[in-house]
Amino acid sequence: HLIVGMQNILYACEKTELLKKIITQETHAGIEVHDIEDEQLESSTYSCRVLNESNSGRRISNLPAAVAEDMMIGNVVALLDATRNGITIMAGLVRWKKEDQHGQFHFGIEIIPGQPAATTIQTEISEQAFGGLVFPPIAVLKLEHRILLPQKHYRGEARLNYKSTSGIIRATLGESVMHSP
Repeated sequence: HLIVGMQNILYACEKTELLKKIITQETHAGIEVHDIEDEQLESSTYSCRVLNESNSGRRISNLPAAVAEDMMIGNVVALLDATRNGITIMAGLVRWKKEDQHGQFHFGIEIIPGQPAATTIQTEISEQAFGGLVFPPIAVLKLEHRILLPQKHYRGEARLNYKSTSGIIRATLGESVMHSP
């Protein structure tokens, strides 16, 4: 399954139980009450087929035609995998898009290593908070903490605060290593 867009991914990180129901298509008798955001998440989670996978990415296809046509190189996406232990969310960026001779679109997704967590970020120069994804350090890959935030909020060397499970973290943005529209 695939989720498209930063806001949808941020919401999905907070709603893993709902995601599991969406992916496994669990249904319950009776009436269920959903938030409008729940319905948005449900309508922005798409089934897809993984054709090829490596540690750094996936090749996917079989998205609904309207979604495939609208997806662009650089879009932020998340691939979802449901297991007995819960949901694995892999954030990534669309790096290439090709249409085959049958009109089917194929996409190359670069995976950002680590399990993302949604967070609220505030820079020292802006009073408005915004959402972003935080990725844990991965020693074996020599990766520090990484933050994925909307490009319009990126200012090199900016100081910012973000929430983590251990409290408020103060950080200074380093070099931008990935770009997305």
